[in-house]
Amino acid sequence: MTAHRTLQVGDEVRIRPPRNNFQLIENAEHSVFIAGGIGITPIFAMIQRLEKLKRSWELHYSSPTRRRAAFLAEFEALEEKEGGRVHFHSDDEHGGSIMDLRPILGTYRAGSHYYCCGPSGMIETFESLTGGFPAGSAHLERFSSDVPLSTAGSFEVEFRRLGKSVRVHEGETILQAAINAGADVAFSCEEGVCGSCETAVIEGIPDHQDLVLSKHEREANRKMMICCSRSKTPKLVLDL
Repeated sequence: MTAHRTLQVGDEVRIRPPRNNFQLIENAEHSVFIAGGIGITPIFAMIQRLEKLKRSWELHYSSPTRRRAAFLAEFEALEEKEGGRVHFHSDDEHGGSIMDLRPILGTYRAGSHYYCCGPSGMIETFESLTGGFPAGSAHLERFSSDVPLSTAGSFEVEFRRLGKSVRVHEGETILQAAINAGADVAFSCEEGVCGSCETAVIEGIPDHQDLVLSKHEREANRKMMICCSRSKTPKLVLDL
């Protein structure tokens, strides 16, 4: 629906509550934040919340130049309030070298939670270095996907609540098939990043191609992002 063209005064609109795929664990013993460029935006809000709760945190913030760094004055004020928490890396002040995450993530600190938001290279390094950390202790957020998605092959999908079974053809997504079948589906990015189209899996094994679900969630095969993921089995049964 195009809201600005179709909605009129008095119309009733059904909406869903906002989703948070980058949730702050407020009771962690310590929080480690890693941000690159505009990725500081959600992390700044998290730090403000932890300050209010008087919880322990540290920030490692990278920007191409100091001039392009957001919230720099605010973080300088926090550092004056209690030193040793804010670590800023300006690429141009280090000969163009990017921030090295290995010293930050070399050892897991018990009771800590780790957060990262930034460019794809930083995210990939973060994932690699935190791969052995306890489940649920590493959190990340992407703004977009740079992973090529496959729409090869066809398979059957049963929309259980809708009472319909359809064939998802090559080049077509489950989301498109669901909409064509008349299912009421929430979606947004269509890249497997936002998590809006998360759908419960009743039967079958999804071919996960999203960037939202954790490794453990993928292995459980209890939910999937139907905007991008496909099927490893001839048939999927979804709770739609």
